[in-house]
Amino acid sequence: MNSLNINITRKSDEVTVSMTGQLASMDAIDMKEALPQLVEANDKTLNIDLQQVEATDLTGLNALFMTKLSLEKMGRKFNLIVNHMNPILDLLHLTKMTNHFNIVFAA
Repeated sequence: MNSLNINITRKSDEVTVSMTGQLASMDAIDMKEALPQLVEANDKTLNIDLQQVEATDLTGLNALFMTKLSLEKMGRKFNLIVNHMNPILDLLHLTKMTNHFNIVFAA
C-alpha cells in the first residue's frame, strides 16, 4: 500500500485498524483483502479508525462496505471511527451509507 498507512492495535476481543493517508483505488482493494485476515478467532469487533484519512473514493467506500459484509457473515461487529470534520463522513452522507455502517464519533 503506497498512499495508505495502517497501524493495528488489539485490546481484549477487539482489533482496531488506524489508517492515515488516502483510501483510494489499489490501496482500497489491497485493504479489502487484508482486513478480514487481521481478525483472529477470539476477536468480536473490528474498528476502522478513519480520523487521519485525508480522502477516499467510491473504491475505498466499497472496500469498507464489502469488508463489513464479510465480517458480519462471520458474526463479527464492524465500526467506523470518524470525527465530525472528516471528509469521509461527507462522502458517507452523500452516498447514504451512514445507514449501513455503525459510525462511532471520536472524542
